[in-house]
Amino acid sequence: MFNPLVGDLSSLTDHELHEKLMGLRKRYFQTSNPDVQLQVVNTLNVYEDEEILRRDRAMQKSKDSDEDGLDGLIKVS
Repeated sequence: MFNPLVGDLSSLTDHELHEKLMGLRKRYFQTSNPDVQLQVVNTLNVYEDEEILRRDRAMQKSKDSDEDGLDGLIKVS
């Protein structure tokens, strides 16, 4: 999902991204205005998508490095 009001998320660290998510979740429950809640949910979706994307990249990178690392452990004589 794209939100023009959300800047470039790739410049945030994982910790900063997590803090933003926690802050948005807190704001969601602080308001009872359904229109504001909808906007917060839309912004939350953008941040959550970035978090999922980072997690998938890390798992793929880990998987790729594990495959390469096992080659050195197997000795065929």
